[in-house]
Amino acid sequence: GLLASAFGFIPIIHHLTDLAAGAGETSLAIAFLAGSIANLLAYVAVNAMVASYYQLLGDGKDASGVEAVRRAWSHAGDLALGFLRSLMIVLLLSATVIGIPFAIWYLVRVQFMAQAVVTEDLDGRRGLARSAELVTGRWWHTALMVALFNLLVVLSGGVVGLLLLVVVAGIPLWLFSGLITLVYALIVPLAAVALTLLFGDAVAESQGLVADDDPEAMSEVVASGSFAHR
Repeated sequence: GLLASAFGFIPIIHHLTDLAAGAGETSLAIAFLAGSIANLLAYVAVNAMVASYYQLLGDGKDASGVEAVRRAWSHAGDLALGFLRSLMIVLLLSATVIGIPFAIWYLVRVQFMAQAVVTEDLDGRRGLARSAELVTGRWWHTALMVALFNLLVVLSGGVVGLLLLVVVAGIPLWLFSGLITLVYALIVPLAAVALTLLFGDAVAESQGLVADDDPEAMSEVVASGSFAHR
């Protein structure tokens, strides 16, 4: 809600809302945009926490959730700058319509920003550059896996929602929304784990720690947390 209100101070959005004269469709679009950005920001935060946990584990330090959150929070400014920079580029490219394919290409290239920032102590700009470097030569593989992770997250919430509507007829809206949110709270960290391991796989390959054609050895390197060491 705060984010949607803040959008009102952006000149172009303020002009559109004035032009729409309070039309419901415009308000819905702004609310949807605000909710989507909030969800993306939360997803970046979860990825940073999971990456911090794996790095602590790989370093042989206290791998508690509290310490992982604390370490991720210490990079909050860099994560926010990297997130906002990538978001603006994607939005600007998408706004041109013909730039949508380039927006998708760029979006895949920056998927590892959160992991790069927290595990390699980079700022937001260098985190984006590091992510792009790791995705080079692995774009299709990364795109496919990221799409699969996010599809599983969306389908999990959708399936649970349908089951609730069928099995528990007349369920209160607040309870329905709460249960769906709980499902996402449980599933999204698992997707973040998968993306972090994918990041580790890319780092291991880039450093030549194992042969590209040895997936078993690659998995051992990633699982052991070796990707946390440069």
